[in-house]
Amino acid sequence: VHFVPRFPACLRHITVSESGPSGQRFTCLSLEDNSLAMLGALHGWVTPDYIYALDVPLSGEFGRAGGATKKQKKRKAQQSRPVLHNLAGGGLAVTASGRRVQFFDVTGQPMPGKPVRLHRGGSANSDPMRRWGLRELAFSANALCLMTCESRVSPELEEFDKESAFSCVLKWWRRDEKGSYFVDSISNNPHTADVTVALSNPVQESMFLTASLDGTYKLWDSLPISGAVSTGESENGTAATSCWQCLASGSWRRQPIVSGCFCADGSVFAAGVAGHIVLFEAESGVPVHICSLIQASGDLDVMHMPHQLCSALACNSFVLLACVKGKSEEIVCFDLHSCEAVARLDLGAALRGTGSCSMRCALPISVAGSLQLLVFRHAEADCMVWRLQRDKEGDLIFKEEASAALPSRRGVLDAAFVQEESLRDDGCHMLCWTNSCELWDMDLSAKAGEKAEQRADAELNEEEATPGRGSLGGLIAGRSSAVTAGQRKLLNLPLRTTAA
Repeated sequence: VHFVPRFPACLRHITVSESGPSGQRFTCLSLEDNSLAMLGALHGWVTPDYIYALDVPLSGEFGRAGGATKKQKKRKAQQSRPVLHNLAGGGLAVTASGRRVQFFDVTGQPMPGKPVRLHRGGSANSDPMRRWGLRELAFSANALCLMTCESRVSPELEEFDKESAFSCVLKWWRRDEKGSYFVDSISNNPHTADVTVALSNPVQESMFLTASLDGTYKLWDSLPISGAVSTGESENGTAATSCWQCLASGSWRRQPIVSGCFCADGSVFAAGVAGHIVLFEAESGVPVHICSLIQASGDLDVMHMPHQLCSALACNSFVLLACVKGKSEEIVCFDLHSCEAVARLDLGAALRGTGSCSMRCALPISVAGSLQLLVFRHAEADCMVWRLQRDKEGDLIFKEEASAALPSRRGVLDAAFVQEESLRDDGCHMLCWTNSCELWDMDLSAKAGEKAEQRADAELNEEEATPGRGSLGGLIAGRSSAVTAGQRKLLNLPLRTTAA
């Protein structure tokens, strides 16, 4: 009996190479999470070498296995978190499965370097909420630091004590000279309920913010360790002289915090609670202003929930965008100077479907530039691009710019603007993550449509210019005969040990 390592996902295929000059055979295993595991031997203690493609959720996580209970469906609905995260200077961080963080360039190709593996155990076939999985993450302004939040729920404890059933851990990572991230600090159970907000200060490199449904927020910063020069070593072997510590914590009327964002200059952060958006001073955590969503809508009988917030410096103003769910869903734009609602966009009339609405913003290249918004419904096919700009009278308005729909049986789970293109005035280039585990490269700009038409016309002209040989001349022109082409040498495929 030989030791075979336990793999992080189910096995799909197994292939074995032929014996080399030394008699050694290599075994390649295709795993369900879209990765390959290479085994150089099956004797003794074997450590697989992994080749990672775009990480995908396992069948039990994605609802393809069937038979999900009501609790599992509720947890799955609570897991609809962002998957695509823009990085400073271009590129994306992708967290499709919650097991690792991968880095891709603006074309959707993997970037050099290893992904960030979260190193948490758990069976590959268990309930995804029972395993340790990534729920939130935030990169610092220049991506030198990374904060991740992992959590899980124990169903056995949940039957008796819901609070003790929840566990979470915060990790802060630093990037070394080779571009790889290593764990610097860990905080166990900083919150007693789901963490809904994980942010980095856009100005202060090492400051982070977390907020939770337990009604509390916490500000974190990397500070020297008091009382000792060094208390140990970090994961990369360097002496640990500092760690991330909680600077301030607080709450607002003990209301669960469902969303949050930092102001563009990092001086203020906003926390979304039921019916209100509360502005706090970033350094001290003291409330400075309260924006009422009830007064902004004028409907006093409906609870308005700001489930997403975004702040930007655009149109010569500090603006705060809130995606609000009330009687219908809408986007409300606040001017942070006056703290008043200055523009509204009714999403109920603009987007079809029943999924919850989400928005993604493309920050302008200049202070006077307009702000692009990508709006979509969770697991629905339609997505739209709007632009927040000023009209002739100088008022802020939302103007529709482009729209698209995915093919049938495909829906948008997350999307992000490609930064190099979105900084342009006519840029509508984005990457879209679908419910079929596909990463789509989409360009909705007018120039993209013109280029597609030009390519189609060029192909049509090329076909017309081909010398005709009857009605099938365009079809068979340019084919080489079997004599001139010659016989192709068959590939020497490796042995396959699973059923076809």
